[in-house]
Amino acid sequence: MIKAVVFDLGGVLIDDAWPGMVKHYSNHLGVEEQHFLDVYTDIVEEWQTGKIHEKEFWQKMCNQLQRSMPSSESLWMDGYLPLYKEKAQMFQ
Repeated sequence: MIKAVVFDLGGVLIDDAWPGMVKHYSNHLGVEEQHFLDVYTDIVEEWQTGKIHEKEFWQKMCNQLQRSMPSSESLWMDGYLPLYKEKAQMFQ
């Protein structure tokens, strides 16, 4: 039986990976971080609310940024997984 589901977006259970993710995505796409963030802010809600899938998200991002589509299966996870670091003391 599931007793609880925890979502951590504030760096409580894991280190805040977002700054490194932004760097990874902007570098991968060859754009300035702020330009990436400006476009991301306009598009991300569709993905976060399930209206589009990750591939569609990156298609929209790349169209807006005038860049080619990434060849990765999941560019999102490529940028996230290397930065995922649990805060062991919080799990104790």
